[in-house]
Amino acid sequence: MTTDKHVDGLLYTCVDPWIDVHVFLLVSIVFATVGLMCLSFVLLTFLCIRFFRDHMSTMTTRTYRLQRILTANLILLTTLPVVLEVFPFATMFIMGYTQHPAFSSVAEVALQVPLVDGIPTCLITLGFVTPYRKYLERVLSTVLNMLLRTKQKKATVAVVSFRLRVTNQNA
Repeated sequence: MTTDKHVDGLLYTCVDPWIDVHVFLLVSIVFATVGLMCLSFVLLTFLCIRFFRDHMSTMTTRTYRLQRILTANLILLTTLPVVLEVFPFATMFIMGYTQHPAFSSVAEVALQVPLVDGIPTCLITLGFVTPYRKYLERVLSTVLNMLLRTKQKKATVAVVSFRLRVTNQNA
């Protein structure tokens, strides 16, 4: 806790040093718990991959392919928040606790990086569904080709349109 003291018209705030120890202990427990959860997820993922590989003979090729895509998507969907949210906040906490001079710039980046998490998560989710995945591949290849061409020809302006045809095959 803090105590306030007035001396010669100035206000001084004194901080109890035991509070820092308790906060550090609490945050350390939280980070250790998150680390154990991430480690258990990695272990379970490898066990699932091993199980599906061992039972590949009982699955059709299409089922095994879909299972591989699902596993890759789940790995990306669970590791992306750890990389873009937990790691920057842990770095910010450690730099703040050690009072590193670069804390303010690291904190600024760490507070903005989680905002980037939404769009890749949506793209990864859409990537699991085959028609959307093919469309995303086409869009990304077109954009990459356009970027490579614009690097070669700076004066050329390209207009790109993406056609999307949706059909109901169940009707």
